[in-house]
Formats: sequence, C-alpha cells, structure tokens
Amino acid sequence: VSRCVRAMHLLGSDSQDQNKYTHKSLCLDHLKRLASYMAIEVVGFALMDNHVHLLLKVNQEEAEKWSPREVARRWVALHPARDGKYRPIETPEGYLDTHAEDEQWVDDTRRKLMSISQFMKEFKQTVAQSINKTQQATGAFWAGRYKLKAVHDEAQLLATMAYIDLNPFAANLCEKPEQGQHTSLAARLDDAKTKPAPKTTRASSPTRPWLTPLGATSSNKHTRQRRLLTGLTLDRYLKLLHQTARLLRPGKRRLTKADTEPIHERLPMSANGLATSIQNLF
Repeated sequence: VSRCVRAMHLLGSDSQDQNKYTHKSLCLDHLKRLASYMAIEVVGFALMDNHVHLLLKVNQEEAEKWSPREVARRWVALHPARDGKYRPIETPEGYLDTHAEDEQWVDDTRRKLMSISQFMKEFKQTVAQSINKTQQATGAFWAGRYKLKAVHDEAQLLATMAYIDLNPFAANLCEKPEQGQHTSLAARLDDAKTKPAPKTTRASSPTRPWLTPLGATSSNKHTRQRRLLTGLTLDRYLKLLHQTARLLRPGKRRLTKADTEPIHERLPMSANGLATSIQNLF
C-alpha cells in the first residue's frame, strides 16, 4: 500500500465525465505496462483517491528462463534510449546486443526485473512525474516509501484479495461490491464479459496476462501462491465478497446471489469465518 502525500486525494478525478482519462486510468496503464515487462504478477489491486493497494507476486521461474537478449529487450522497453532533452529515440542498432553481452549487467538487470522494490519505484515515480506534468505542479506526490506485508497461506491470500477488492464498497463509493471501479474485481468482471481469445499455435509466443487469472496453475513446486488460486472461480469469489459485504453493511441482503455455500471446499475455514477475517482487516 502506498498513500498520497498528506492523505490528499491526488488520484481522484475532478471531472464528472466517466469517459474522461483520469489519474486512475493513468495509474492502471502504468501498472499494465510494468506487469507486461517485469517478472511481477499483479494478483489484485485497488486504486483509491488517496492511496493504492497492490497484491504482487514475484515470478522467479519466468525471469530465470529469459535469455540475456530478452532481459535487455524488456529493460530497454521500460527505459528506452533518450536524447539530450530526455526524449525517447529509436533504439540504436546493436544496443541490445551490447547490453546482452555484459554478463554482470544482465545479472543485475534480471534481479531488478523481478524485484518488488524496483516495481514500486517504477510505478510511483512514473505516476508522480506524469500527473505533476499534466497539472504543471512540482514537489512530492507520494507519502514516503510504500508499506509491504507478506502473504503466507491460502486463507490469507483470499482475505487479502477480498479486502483489496472491497475497498470502494467499504468506503461507501458504491452500493454493491461489483460496482466498484479501478479494482482487480472490476477488471476480472470486464474480462469475463469479453469473448475468450483464440488459442495460440505452437509457432506463436503468447503473452502472460498482466492480471493473474483466477484458477491459475503452475508446475513449479516453489510457486506456492500460484497454485493456491487453483479452483477459485469468479462465481465462488463473488460469493465470498457477498458474504463479507453483508458483514460490512448488515442491511445488504441481495448484493449478489443469495447462495452462501462454502467458497472453497479445500479451505480449512468456512466462508463466514473467512469473511469475518476480512472484516477485521477493515
């Protein structure tokens, strides 16, 4: 979590036009860009007016598979060559090869591309510079360093995801949990409305989605959190949010389906117990 300086609503929009490109839209674009090039998976997010929540996972397995040239390509995509006035220019011929041949540079850069600290630095710095530029402002945008907490088990993972997605609902910014904007829940619901992408052939090289899909799996024994999402469908997740929302606002009885069956049968606690844990986070 990272907050704006003096808890000011610097990410809020002063426009009533919902179609206008807002500061939160800018944040979302930078978030997608970083997740596309770095070995950091975005599991959940909520962009509020004066702070942001990000649930991130390091994908070391993916980063270790990158060739030296791929490491250079990804870094240059995030940090393109620039001229004397700091304007991006076309990558000079041999630029990638020169970096790829430097083993020490490749090792250092690979570590940066799978570093949460580097991810947050890139995100916060780019957002601050972009918004300050549009508003012709200077000075600090974020209130110091971000705060981080590790997620250790599947119950905590689900509770953290739900806590993040319910931030707009808990702040009374929407009447129903699924009406919250600029959250991972909103992104997943939008994705569910679209048609599935066509299957890729062996000759193609599919891109990892920027937002970790529910029910994702991994063959790596060390990527525990990746396997924890197995079996968690969007429908089950909505039931979890429904149960929690009824605790946050007792009068809300028909937020989603009236079904209160267990969210995840493998979990060592009931849906109500997990929802209570999420309520305690608030």
